[in-house]
Amino acid sequence: TYSDILAQTYILKVSLEDYQTEEKLVTVDPNNPKIERIELIPSFGYATISTPNATLYLKDEESETEFRRSYTPSTPLKLSVGTWEYRLERQYFQDQSGTFTVEPGGISQLDVKLEPAYGVLRVESNVQNVQLSSPDNEAPTSSVQNQINLENGLRTVVVSAPGYLPQEITVRIGAGQTLVETVELETATEQNERLRRENLPKGILQVGSDVDAEIYVNGQ
Repeated sequence: TYSDILAQTYILKVSLEDYQTEEKLVTVDPNNPKIERIELIPSFGYATISTPNATLYLKDEESETEFRRSYTPSTPLKLSVGTWEYRLERQYFQDQSGTFTVEPGGISQLDVKLEPAYGVLRVESNVQNVQLSSPDNEAPTSSVQNQINLENGLRTVVVSAPGYLPQEITVRIGAGQTLVETVELETATEQNERLRRENLPKGILQVGSDVDAEIYVNGQ
């Protein structure tokens, strides 16, 4: 409230932290006390981000470089009004970036799903509960049996099981890709017998029939 001021026209300037400053022309009339109503517009708004366990980087229109900002998923994050660029970063996942706009007093909602930066290899085998390993592989450990997470590119995987000879397979895998490979494991005895059969002398067997018959040799 202002009193004992000259009767004339003034520029009324109203400011408050976190609100846009308002200016208005007002005229003081000694015979007519005046009430001016000023509505202040917030210079801030909110953003909610539902992505868990990710690091948030922000850059507004006036900044040249991004900066890190902590947040709690689905909890409003107070930001100044304007357009923001964001980047979400999480280990083992691909970065996701984009823009959003903060309106005065409004809430912008970001529901960003991060895609894995690794692929998944699933092995089907004649042996249950095989063990999978890959040298120099920094992808997260899989909790699924007979399955391994692999970094992008050409990867070598060792398939093993107790009592069986390990076998190496090589796959090329991309981020978010799921591959299925079939691997037949052998015991040392089975491998020796297979090699013995493969090294036997080879010959030709001719079988003739006077009717259109199916011919089986050694059960095949």
